[in-house]
Amino acid sequence: MLNLPFSKTLIAIPDVGEACAVVLADVSKDVIAPSDAQRILSRSETDRAAKCRTPARRHRYVQCHALLRRLLAERTGLDAADMVFSKGEFGKPLLAGEAAGSGITFNISHSGSFAVVAIGRDVDIGVDIEMIKPGRDFLGIVDHFFSSSESCAIRALPHAEQEAAFYTCWCRKESFIKATGCGLQMPLNGFAVSVEPQARAKLLWVDGQTHHCKDWQMHTLPTPPGYVGALTLSANRMRSQLHTMQNEVYGC
Repeated sequence: MLNLPFSKTLIAIPDVGEACAVVLADVSKDVIAPSDAQRILSRSETDRAAKCRTPARRHRYVQCHALLRRLLAERTGLDAADMVFSKGEFGKPLLAGEAAGSGITFNISHSGSFAVVAIGRDVDIGVDIEMIKPGRDFLGIVDHFFSSSESCAIRALPHAEQEAAFYTCWCRKESFIKATGCGLQMPLNGFAVSVEPQARAKLLWVDGQTHHCKDWQMHTLPTPPGYVGALTLSANRMRSQLHTMQNEVYGC
């Protein structure tokens, strides 16, 4: 994996000859040199960056997408500027062009100053990071969008622990939806995950059934204070072992 400033490899999940890795980066900093970042972005990405409301948001967008291109270029052997993307039936980003048949899969998420990029091969991946925003009416969201079992589990916790449980649950659910590629076609209350931040991240049921759970692995990502992160991948297509990399984190 590339050695980039203001970033680190969080985890690596060994597969047969390949790996799924997740990189955390502080995209408020220059993870990719600005001149290089501008060079490798596509016209559509440059146009979208120009529409960002503030210079800070523009910088984070550019860094996030340039980082994705650099990491994919390392895996595919192509130039970062030559990466071509398409979308699945429900909008999940996919590799197209020369890399379309490589089997390389990816997912990306950003919130606040940080981004996470997950890259693997022949495995469905979903990743999410969320910045905790105190003062939200999170219980209203829980009751309206989450499953009844998740709502009950969060409300059963001491009040001081409920907000962290909400963000943990939300992040795990987002990572699962992104891994399936179903987008908004999958209702948030149509499946359930574990909610306690210190508990093992786990898919509990889908459509009221538990037999689908064996097909997915869910992991909690180590994140900076004030953030939560989660990774979901298709367990039936790979062997996995989670371990923390000991790289120094710059700016995290």
